[in-house]
Amino acid sequence: MAGGGPGAARRAVLRDGARRGPRTAGRHALHVRGELAARRYRRAARGPGSGHGLRPRPDPRPGAVGETEFLSLPGGGSALRRHVTAQRAYYAWVVAGQEPSPLIERGFAWLADHWPTEPEEADETVLTWGDARIGNIVYDGFTPAAVLDWEMAVPGPRELDLGWLIYLHRFFQDLAESGGQRGLPGLLRRDHVEERYARLAGHPPRAMDFHILYAALRHAVVMLRVAYRQVHFGEMPAPADPDALIMHRAALEAMIEGRYRHW
Repeated sequence: MAGGGPGAARRAVLRDGARRGPRTAGRHALHVRGELAARRYRRAARGPGSGHGLRPRPDPRPGAVGETEFLSLPGGGSALRRHVTAQRAYYAWVVAGQEPSPLIERGFAWLADHWPTEPEEADETVLTWGDARIGNIVYDGFTPAAVLDWEMAVPGPRELDLGWLIYLHRFFQDLAESGGQRGLPGLLRRDHVEERYARLAGHPPRAMDFHILYAALRHAVVMLRVAYRQVHFGEMPAPADPDALIMHRAALEAMIEGRYRHW
């Protein structure tokens, strides 16, 4: 990073924030302000807006940029293959000494059975953001000013970010609806995101069924880790069924079985 390293970048963000007052698009911005704000946000998203946070900059490939190789995951095969292998290793760490999750293991088996045809690595691997979700975008009004939380950034197919963006909003939408709330059903819909990304980036998203289910599966591993940590510290008893610890169990089951229709 040019210009003095992370400390300088942090100071620049703070100065920018003090001058322009950007905010993240969290619950306050989109829920407390109500449907009017949501409609304004959706209009902004259809124009020059959130899609730019995921739009690859010119020549973003690690082989061309050269400065992101240190982020590459270990192992052999494609960047996607190494990413899934790393997630399996993380899952194995989560369940070490605990009951494994039949649902998560079904999910990994589904990935193996539906592995996408991968283009040439040199053409399609980009630097992915990692935690690409609306809560990590800082907005100046309805215009993205910065993106946050890059600790999950790795070289990989851009669909990793698109799948995570689409599914994480869907997770909270399903949660809102399960609580009797309307949520924001028109925001970040899969067809809108895919069409807009293709138009802005010149790259039609590929194998999105795979990547969205993979996002839901990764989120399930995180949910299981959070719950087992609570069990470890005595905050809750360990249930007989470990899948009961996965908040979006029903949605992930439906996705694996081809029954999920909430796009």
